[in-house]
Amino acid sequence: MVNIYVVAPYELKDDIKTQKGRWDPERRMWYFIDRIPNEFKKYEMMYVDIPYSEKDEYKENHKSLRWEPESRKWICSLEDFNLING
Repeated sequence: MVNIYVVAPYELKDDIKTQKGRWDPERRMWYFIDRIPNEFKKYEMMYVDIPYSEKDEYKENHKSLRWEPESRKWICSLEDFNLING
């Protein structure tokens, strides 16, 4: 079994719960086991490289972008990942 994390807006928490999503309190993220329902695929967690000097601009334009201390990397939703990487 594989945990697939999503970077979804807080407003979707109830929808995620109804689709059997679970909360990981250590990572402070929602996840699904083995597969993501179609309506949440655009929120799949992705690692992204951004220049530190431009982080504030990226964060302003891509709301899902955040620093993940455990991995020491930036993460965002698949939707924002595609926008960042063109």
